[in-house]
Order: sequence, then structure tokens, then C-alpha cells
Amino acid sequence: MTVSSSRTGIVVIAATRGGARLGGEIAASLGRGATLHVLSRWLPEAPDGALAVKRSLAEHVSDQFRRVEALVFVLATGATVRLVAPLLGN
Repeated sequence: MTVSSSRTGIVVIAATRGGARLGGEIAASLGRGATLHVLSRWLPEAPDGALAVKRSLAEHVSDQFRRVEALVFVLATGATVRLVAPLLGN
């Protein structure tokens, strides 16, 4: 049985200068359905088409978690776990 989902796309999230650059490469390799989201201060370092994270990273991740098919994090594993853990069910 296939369950349809209203979630679409892939969001690559980066929180550092280097992450903005690497995240751009990752998003490009994932294809047209992927977009790069970076902290506002690193937007100038990101490739064209990247979107700025304009609120707290936790709020942004929570919002995207409900909307997209996949999240790719370009940041420390511990930070990623702290951002995603509250969003997971039992």
C-alpha cells in the first residue's frame, strides 16, 4: 500500500560560511527539488537561489520538518540531533 504525502522537496540547511558553500554543492547535486537554506549572515557566501533563515534555526527546522520530504543538515551532528529530536514521535 502506498501512502501519498503532501511533503515535497529537499531542504539543505547550513549554519556556517563553509556550510553555505558546501550546502550549495550538495543542493546542486540533489537536483531541482533541493533548495539551500542558510543563516542570513551567510547568504552572501551562498550560491544564487539560496534562501535566508530569518528566524531561529530551531523554528525554521520545525517549520520545514512538516513541509518537506527530506532535510539535509550541513552542521555538527550534535546540533542536528538537538534540532530534530523534539520533532520526532515515539
